[in-house]
Amino acid sequence: AAEAFLTLAGTAQAQTSVLNTYVEVGYSRVSVKASDFGLKASPGVLSTTLGRRINANLAVEANLGLALGSDELTFNGAPTGVTAKLGTNLGVFLRPSVQLNDSVELFGRAGWQRTRLKLSADGASDSASDNDFAYGFGVNYSLSKTSYLQASWLNQLSKGGVNAKAIGLSYGYRF
Repeated sequence: AAEAFLTLAGTAQAQTSVLNTYVEVGYSRVSVKASDFGLKASPGVLSTTLGRRINANLAVEANLGLALGSDELTFNGAPTGVTAKLGTNLGVFLRPSVQLNDSVELFGRAGWQRTRLKLSADGASDSASDNDFAYGFGVNYSLSKTSYLQASWLNQLSKGGVNAKAIGLSYGYRF
């Protein structure tokens, strides 16, 4: 009887264990604006996030964004012939969250982001990067105990009249 109890107790504990580490892969469209000059572009980014839960409602994350497409820079809506592309972007975040039900989780993100922008035209190119406080929010929809879909928004740069805000869709896997 004691052996059966220990076996059942071990099984119950294994079934209630929390999957604390997760990885997310997704696509984000980043709206980059220099409002003082009327310049705007929306290049694409492949984003990957590695996260670890500290407790049920707080996680730490590291994010890597890689350029996945470019967009033509516009000046007050008119094409400029200049191509804008995001370079390698890095971020570190705290991620508070709340589980609404078995399927839906709401979360926020707050941390630091390094954003790099590359511009090119007629064979010439230039790039610049800057660091800034970044923040955002999103929602996860569970597909199973280990996988989920995510929609998110992130203000990754607001400095010197330049703003970069990302809207993304991701697939996440908990392990």
